[in-house]
Amino acid sequence: MSNPGGFRGFADFASPSFAATSGSTTSAATLAAARAAKQKQQEKNDERGNSSINPGGRGSKTRSNIRPSPIYTGSDARLIVLFRKIGQKRDPATKSRALEDLVSAVFPSKDEIYQTKEKGETDGNATANIVEFSRPEKIASLCHLVFLHETKLGYDNNASVRSGSYKALAAAKYHVPKAWNGLFLVEKDSDNCDATEGPQPR
Repeated sequence: MSNPGGFRGFADFASPSFAATSGSTTSAATLAAARAAKQKQQEKNDERGNSSINPGGRGSKTRSNIRPSPIYTGSDARLIVLFRKIGQKRDPATKSRALEDLVSAVFPSKDEIYQTKEKGETDGNATANIVEFSRPEKIASLCHLVFLHETKLGYDNNASVRSGSYKALAAAKYHVPKAWNGLFLVEKDSDNCDATEGPQPR
């Protein structure tokens, strides 16, 4: 049987040409809704693409510029020696001792800071051990410490080395909280390894 209208089924009904020539309001509305949904999905895909291309730009609000550093980017000679012992020495006792020295010198606890202040008040000695390392040096130390922890220290066969690494990371949070959050919590606007922190807690 011939079909003078040329309509051949649902495929023609769903085609744009049929909606344009038939004058059917139902088909036109269906086609318009499908086009709008497709355009909306394309916009979402474009936003995701821009965010992955420019992770530190406006398209990303939760990414951090700070990254673990495979090398110590600071310039302090004492920290260079300490990190060499921590990252290159095989002796667990040497690694553990170096981690303890790192915490005491760069990331002292509140109790150690308080005791140092008290000692300075009694014998007149300045609290040089507290302010000796700048915040950029502390951030650089943290970035390298995190890298060593993720690649070596966290998997060390010796329990004291693993424990010392975790203690050092925990102590660093008190001194450079923004950088610490940027490394572990991926907060926005975090400091990078060359940035400076805000006021240090006292």
